[in-house]
Amino acid sequence: MYNILFNKFKLYVEKIIFSFLICFIIFNTASSQSLFKSEKYKFHIRYPENWECYKGENEHLAFEIINDDNANINIVVYEDESLIGRTIDEIGIDNYIASISKSMKSKYSAFEVLEYYITYLDNQTAYYLMAKCTNKTLNFIYHYGVIIYQTFKGNSVYTITAGVDNEYFNYYKPIFINIISTFVFEE
Repeated sequence: MYNILFNKFKLYVEKIIFSFLICFIIFNTASSQSLFKSEKYKFHIRYPENWECYKGENEHLAFEIINDDNANINIVVYEDESLIGRTIDEIGIDNYIASISKSMKSKYSAFEVLEYYITYLDNQTAYYLMAKCTNKTLNFIYHYGVIIYQTFKGNSVYTITAGVDNEYFNYYKPIFINIISTFVFEE
C-alpha cells in the first residue's frame, strides 16, 4: 500500500516539475525572440533576437533574417493571377517540384531535391521541399542546404526559404522549422 501511494505521489511531483520546466522553457524562448510584422503582406513571424533582420529591399522580398553562421530565412511574396480559385492539391506536388526544380537549376550550378511533401503553414496547405544547392561565384564554390515552404493566399504566393552551408545544415534544420512554424497570416 505504501509503495502505491509513494508512486502516485512521485508521479504527481514529476508532473508538477515537468509543467514548471515546460513553462520555463516557453517563457525563456518567447522572451528571446523578436517579432517581424508586415502590414503590406499581412503576416508576422518570430525569430531569434540575435539574428539580424532586414526589411525587403526589392519589390517582392518582404523579410530576411541572417545570423553569424550565414544561416538565413527570407520571405518572398508576389501576385499570380493564375492562382485565383486554385488550390495546392489541384496544382499537385509533382507539378510544383518540376516547376521549382527548373527555376532553381537556372540559378544554381547544381540543385538536388532531397525530400518534398504537402504540409501546412498557419493551418493552410503548403508545399515543403528540402534540397541541396551548389553555387559557383568567381573561384568559389558554395554548397548549402535549403528548406522551402510555399503557400497561396488569394492570388498571392508566399515563399519562405531557409538555407545555410551544408556543414551546418543538420544543426539548423530544426531551428529553421521552428522559426517558420511561427509564421501567421494576419487576416
